[in-house]
Amino acid sequence: MTMLLSGSAALANTGTDLVPWIVGGAVLLVIAGAALLLLRRRQ
Repeated sequence: MTMLLSGSAALANTGTDLVPWIVGGAVLLVIAGAALLLLRRRQ
């Protein structure tokens, strides 16, 4: 049981560490998409 608890705790910790990366990636994708749309409209 202690192994499962420590394992789930480690997963929770890595999950919270990944949240900023996921949010940052989503923001970068949105910015890149907007930039591509603007470039296509200029052409």
